[in-house]
Amino acid sequence: MSTEHKVKHTIYSTSRKICREVGSEIGVEYEPEALDLISELVFKKLISYGTDLEAFQKHAKRSTINADDVKLLVRRNNSLVNLNILCN
Repeated sequence: MSTEHKVKHTIYSTSRKICREVGSEIGVEYEPEALDLISELVFKKLISYGTDLEAFQKHAKRSTINADDVKLLVRRNNSLVNLNILCN
């Protein structure tokens, strides 16, 4: 099994587990197809985040991704920006 396939499987399994846990807390059940779609959306969003982080790192002429790249990535997501404030 390729590394990408292992990562995708892990993301799918974890996102399904989170949906089921949150769903049971709030009294919502998900159809299997809905869980599949949510898992695929999470996977694609994480791929997009990774691509953006690599672009920020390369633009800054660095060989590693750092906290500034992550801050740039989340700058338009208020809930993540607020989480960042709590982490400082």
